[in-house]
Amino acid sequence: MQTQRRPVRTGVHNTEESMVGRAHHALRAYVKAFSVRAQEQNGNYSFAIAADRQSANILDPAGNVVLSKSIADLAHEGSQVRFALAALRDVKESLEGVLAGKSGMDVRYRLDLIDGTAELTVGGKPLSKEQFIELVGNKYRVIGDTTSARQAVEACPTAELQTIACWSTIGRPIAAQLFSLLASAEEYSLGEAATEQRERAYRLGLIHRRVV
Repeated sequence: MQTQRRPVRTGVHNTEESMVGRAHHALRAYVKAFSVRAQEQNGNYSFAIAADRQSANILDPAGNVVLSKSIADLAHEGSQVRFALAALRDVKESLEGVLAGKSGMDVRYRLDLIDGTAELTVGGKPLSKEQFIELVGNKYRVIGDTTSARQAVEACPTAELQTIACWSTIGRPIAAQLFSLLASAEEYSLGEAATEQRERAYRLGLIHRRVV
């Protein structure tokens, strides 16, 4: 198995490719949301990007268009989805570490781009700001960083801890810190540390393995 490196592109091609890449996050989230809602009918939704790469459709199992959006709009939504999922996955891992061995305290997350909701639940109940701060808040406090994930949580009204927009705000500093640690590890040839951060980025969906 060989890792494939994407060629560097510049100008309009790079901008278009970047937008389509971000749009993919939204398209996959829409497919997941529609499929979950149609579970009783064994729904198998899919998406199709137009040949000119300016728009895309979500298709139901029969191939009918159920949603059509521009790539620009999908790219904006996809950026939020990417960071929201990174935050949900990372905080879930942190909570599972703290709550390991405690019965009835399973941790789950959910994201639904159709209605813009996202949440973490602990023992079946939505995570509150107080729980976050008490259980894992210290992990997400970065000294001297005015936009730490902990501060993002504290700034979100409790009700908004159930929205994609809020979790995206939490995910941005998590991603920024991860990539900073990865860059430092690579700069100083700290192989083990670099591998650890890269694997974490894979788990959070911030980067993807490319194989041929």
